[in-house]
This record gives sequence, structure tokens and C-alpha cells, in this order.
Amino acid sequence: MDPANVEIAYRFDSVTQKFRQVVTTVTDAANQIANSVPLLPLEVVLVKSNAAHAAVLIFETSVTNPPNTTLSAGWNTIGLAVPLGTATKQLDQALVSANSDPSGGVGYTIVVSPSINPDSFVWTRGESAIGVDLARFLGYWVFMENADELAGFSSTPVNP
Repeated sequence: MDPANVEIAYRFDSVTQKFRQVVTTVTDAANQIANSVPLLPLEVVLVKSNAAHAAVLIFETSVTNPPNTTLSAGWNTIGLAVPLGTATKQLDQALVSANSDPSGGVGYTIVVSPSINPDSFVWTRGESAIGVDLARFLGYWVFMENADELAGFSSTPVNP
């Protein structure tokens, strides 16, 4: 990203249920971008820009397993981790690993595509997921009744 166009950036910490600022100044943004601060699969970073600009993603080139992340009880932010040729995945398929916790308790109960996404929605457990898709490169809110692991669907190396 062009650091001159980045005003601020946040990650949501699901443990504390608070946003954590990751970019505080244009200089900080330039330093982080120059040092290639990693954006992990399934992770969301909210960036406020003062002008439209492109972000270049550099993919890991070593062989890795598909990603996973812990979703805490309460609100979490997630991104979709799918192979490069895949643009969307139906909500219930994307979150299949977090449907229930290891003891059989309920996993995710609410999924929100915020209004900053092209297709915003609120989905609640019990509704049909047919036609409700998560898209790569967008962020979503997921409310977990109980903590669980979310598994992604991609591995590296990839063809960027």
C-alpha cells in the first residue's frame, strides 16, 4: 500500500474484544509496509485510507499446511482463506470447522458482512445459508457461542 494514503489500521483482538491499532502514523505505516508485516490467512486488518490505492499481497512461497485460527467466545473478525482460483465459499461451508466446539456445544451463531463490504448481510443460526457467500479479501464478524478452531482451505506454495 502507499503509506502516504494510510491514515490508520486496526486488528480486532477477540480475546480482549477490543480493536488494536497497528498503524499510528504515516511513518509507522511506511515502516511496517517496508518490512512486510505479515497478514495471516483468515486474519482481517481494517485500513482507513485518505485516497484510493492498491495493496500488493506477497504470498508465502514455502510449503505450509492449510491455515487455522482460534475463534474466541464472543465476536471475532475473519477473512476467507481459499485457493487463488476461488473467489467465494458458501457461509456454512466456509465455517464448517467452527459449527460446534469439541464438546458438542454450539459454535458460530451470527455472521455479519459489514456495510463496508459490497454485499452486507446479517445471518443467524437457523437461517438457510444457500446464496450467502463469504468472499476472499473481505472481512466478516462472527459471533461464537463457544470457542472453536476455524480452518482455512488453502496452502502454499501458490501461483501469485
